[in-house]
Amino acid sequence: MHLAAIIAELEGAAQQEAAGIHVLETTRFEPELGLVAERCIASARERADALAQAARRLRVLLQGDLAPGDVGRASPTVSA
Repeated sequence: MHLAAIIAELEGAAQQEAAGIHVLETTRFEPELGLVAERCIASARERADALAQAARRLRVLLQGDLAPGDVGRASPTVSA
């Protein structure tokens, strides 16, 4: 799989997490579900942040902007 496709998949997944966060934040829950919803939102934010960070790092790798000794120059194509 090409690195650009992986980056696009990660960015799409981060956007889906953001959409889920929006739904949870704008939905009114019964009081007993409120705490569960808060935990779900926090978990979704962590996943969205991790996905976005991975996409940013791979984009740097794709652009070849890594300093010597960072990760090394990898091929923009990754085995599936």
